[in-house]
Amino acid sequence: MRTIGKKRLKDAERGRIEEILLPLRDRGGMNFEMIDGFFAALVCGPELVMPSEYMPVIFGDETDEAVFQDEEEANLFLNLLMRHWNSIADQLHSKQVFVPFLAKDEQGIERANDWAKGFLRGTMLRKESWIKLLDDKDNDGLLLPMFALANEHNPDPKLRPYKDPMTLERRDQLIAGLVGSVMMIYSYFESDRRKVNRAARQSDNDTYRRNGQNRSKRSLLLWLRQEIQKVLRQHHTAVAQKTFPQAVASMQMGRFTPQYAYAPSRRDESGRG
Repeated sequence: MRTIGKKRLKDAERGRIEEILLPLRDRGGMNFEMIDGFFAALVCGPELVMPSEYMPVIFGDETDEAVFQDEEEANLFLNLLMRHWNSIADQLHSKQVFVPFLAKDEQGIERANDWAKGFLRGTMLRKESWIKLLDDKDNDGLLLPMFALANEHNPDPKLRPYKDPMTLERRDQLIAGLVGSVMMIYSYFESDRRKVNRAARQSDNDTYRRNGQNRSKRSLLLWLRQEIQKVLRQHHTAVAQKTFPQAVASMQMGRFTPQYAYAPSRRDESGRG
């Protein structure tokens, strides 16, 4: 099955995501830079987080507005979002230099505040598991660039990292530290992800074995169907029932395949630890 393209989204595609989410921004919805940081945290973190849990955060948690105008827009949004997830997962798994998406402001400066906020929101979905990193004296500094950038303009002056305005040099240093930290965090939690994914695969195998079926593409289709249906139901999307058959059909045709934060080795897939 051919996977969704791993290349970074084009400017027009990123802009389309921004347009769809714009009405939700005043309700806590994310912009694309936040999503990039959010996905980076979910991909490099210790546990797999399902779409039914992280999609509402992107939309603004408790919003009850219809997210999409019609089924075509819903399919487009989900496809673009999954392509972007795959791009981040591929960068980190292949040990390439991680390149975050940082929007430029009116002055042409990449401030990275929204990226850092998105990353920290991602850690909060599994904060108990991330405590392991914070309690590790040798690696607890890996999150410092994210905390510093996310709190640069905190309403509480006491929580801001610096009393004086941040210089361009300091910002560049923090962004460079952010890039290195993401790559190191991905490696740091790799053994945790292996354990979680191995257990998940075993559970999946046991379930389908009891039903007299082998683990196959059908299990992935069923999982994706259930997960995104939860999201669409939660947000009262008017086109939920129309959207899904097309999304699943696209997947069956080989155009809609999600990747995971940990790509199993042949040894793992064979069932040998």
